Amino acid sequence: MRTVPYKRISTAYQDIENQNNSIDKQIELLNWTLVSEYAEVISGTKPRDTRPQLRQLLTDARKRKFDRVVVYELLRLGRSIVDVINTIYELDQVGVHIFIAISNIFL
Repeated sequence: MRTVPYKRISTAYQDIENQNNSIDKQIELLNWTLVSEYAEVISGTKPRDTRPQLRQLLTDARKRKFDRVVVYELLRLGRSIVDVINTIYELDQVGVHIFIAISNIFL
């Protein structure tokens, strides 16, 4: 399945490496096809329409550029439960599945 990660940190002082490591290992272990990546530094309290990478991800989902979105945790999609549910619903409507990466993969 064609897969994209969505990675978000709230400030430039945070480290995105935990998300990178977990998501990248998961994609590799499951032999999924990585087709693009969406990453941004912006607060999850910001509305969905003010987060450019999330907007682009939703636009590309409607164009069926991928089948699955991998996130480190649901909070990466937003801090508002309404925004998270709306994002998941919008992806579901176009047949795109959300997958939450397993954070501590030991090989």
